Amino acid sequence: MFLTITLSIIIMFAVVLMIVSGVDFIQNKRLFTSAPQDIQDAIVPDNERFRGAHLIGWILDILSVLIIIFSILYAFIDGINHNWKFCRFS
Repeated sequence: MFLTITLSIIIMFAVVLMIVSGVDFIQNKRLFTSAPQDIQDAIVPDNERFRGAHLIGWILDILSVLIIIFSILYAFIDGINHNWKFCRFS
């Protein structure tokens, strides 16, 4: 139970990190193609806030994706080590 809550918090942190890196640092309209049209129209592509801002944003974005993947893999490996069946994972 503690592991599930901890991994859930870690995944939520990674999702927030992904959103912050996309909005504040990367600032690319291609990342928001699934947003409603009025939100897409409100996005104005800006220059970098400081030198290397896009690079930092992409690094944070890749890091957050890796955190999510490794958290899910850790949960599966822990479940397999405890001999859980498929129903226990859901």
